[in-house]
Amino acid sequence: MVNLSRIYTRTGDAGNTRLSDFSETAKTDPRVQAYGHVDEANSILGVALTQPGLPTDIAAVLRHIQNELFDCGADLSNPLKADSDPEPLRVIQDYVDRLEAWCDHYSAELPELRSFILPGGSPAAAWLQFARSVVRRAERTAWAAASVYGIKEATDGRPGGVNLVAIAYLNRLSDLLFILGRAVDKGASEVLWVPGKDRDAPDPKAQRQRSLITTPDEPAAKLSDPLSPAIQTPDAQNTELQNPDSTEIVLSQDLTADQQHSPVADNPELAANESASEADSAETAAPVSTSEAKRVAGKKKRRR
Repeated sequence: MVNLSRIYTRTGDAGNTRLSDFSETAKTDPRVQAYGHVDEANSILGVALTQPGLPTDIAAVLRHIQNELFDCGADLSNPLKADSDPEPLRVIQDYVDRLEAWCDHYSAELPELRSFILPGGSPAAAWLQFARSVVRRAERTAWAAASVYGIKEATDGRPGGVNLVAIAYLNRLSDLLFILGRAVDKGASEVLWVPGKDRDAPDPKAQRQRSLITTPDEPAAKLSDPLSPAIQTPDAQNTELQNPDSTEIVLSQDLTADQQHSPVADNPELAANESASEADSAETAAPVSTSEAKRVAGKKKRRR
């Protein structure tokens, strides 16, 4: 029977506290941290119980668990001893077996999971997933306490260890809370985790970088990158030329198309004159060899 007649005591103002066996220890002791995390998880379950739409059977399970979490905290706060009078409150195997039975019962009707679940969904589901993560933390801290104090009863000069069944209880409880988080709405509101390699990149640059990582053997020209500059022509605004040499071909085709609609092409006389002018220009622009240049220069000297 617990009798709380006064809430504040001022005995912990120096950073120390007393365990259930009245031994004094620091508030930073991993044992104290472990049952503190248990208390935190219990408070979160209290918030989950206030959420609308929580099925009555799951609410009854959570209230039972809240009582057992007080048992677990009392266990973690009491170092193991061989002979204790009165016998301390301990988490026993029946607690763990009950959690496992609830896990089997509530997971039987849930859809099969293809991935992990992102915390969220309905308010009740989100709070249960939050409680699950805090219970996991309590379990890790309990193992930290076990690594310091061991798992055996106290001996002369050595404080008692941590009850392994209490740690196992926290492990199964986190599993059950995960399942209950799904069961509150039969998995209808849950969102699955998509691993990074399967997610679409958020922007074109990231898409190109992801393509370079996932398909490193693909030529860069085949990668779709809307940010890369395109060489465009008047008649092919959406054409992206990967080979600079092909620019002359495209431009020459466009030039031919322009000539087909020019005044010269529409007037035969102008076309004939244009051809003659082009012939004269061709002769004038023709390259002259070195020997031919010397022969022409000699003729000019003789004429003088």
